Amino acid sequence: MKKIIPSLFTIGNLLCGFLAVVRSMNEAYVSAAWWIIIAGIFDALDGKVARLTGTSSEFGIEFDSIADVVSFGMAP
Repeated sequence: MKKIIPSLFTIGNLLCGFLAVVRSMNEAYVSAAWWIIIAGIFDALDGKVARLTGTSSEFGIEFDSIADVVSFGMAP
């Protein structure tokens, strides 16, 4: 159970990035900006949680990179 906790934060980051893209397509730019900010919070927490629980992995590093591309590359 402890191994999936950091991935849940990364999934939150990815979900927020996806919602930001959807809100941008509907021209709700302020809402999209808030989703990007929330994604940033999830992104800041996932690495810290992984180090705290001692569950960092190669998969987690790659998964975080993909989520970052969606949240901070595609959404803005």
